[in-house]
Amino acid sequence: MKKTILILLAVVLPLTLISCLEFEIDSSKDSPLAYNDTTEPDSGGKSNVMLNSGTIDDYLIIIKSMQLSTNYKDEPSVIITYDFTNNSDEAKSFVFAVSSTVFQDGIECESTISSFKDKSFNSDNQMKDIKPGATLEVQKIYKLNNETSDIEVEVSEWISFSKNPATVVRTFSLSEAN
Repeated sequence: MKKTILILLAVVLPLTLISCLEFEIDSSKDSPLAYNDTTEPDSGGKSNVMLNSGTIDDYLIIIKSMQLSTNYKDEPSVIITYDFTNNSDEAKSFVFAVSSTVFQDGIECESTISSFKDKSFNSDNQMKDIKPGATLEVQKIYKLNNETSDIEVEVSEWISFSKNPATVVRTFSLSEAN
């Protein structure tokens, strides 16, 4: 419980402080983004959508896999595994570098807490700082909205002022889950 409160404070407090600040954005300068060859426009014409893996800011993200599980309330859940490579100039953790979201039928699935029955789930790595050049496997768990619809995983910039932020997307079929 204390860890959950600390995580919430670590996320909410900086966002609150940022919302109180005034920012001046120079729209004439686009931040350089590196894309891999899986960059493809989506149906809305956005050109910053990458399939399965790509670079967001200074971080290489690979959406590796999905595994069915249950949360602490024994509700159907899904564990998403990512590879997170820090190519920035300073140590950074996954949760403070990028934002990851899971959707089902266009509706966000809420993050949840593991049942702790699944010994393969490792929640610790998402908060660990890693130094520049290092790669760490990260897992997050989300409560499913239903047990049949495909899920779409999206990873984007943690804080972005862009109208078209870089996003890595991968769709998983629950019927093909291990």
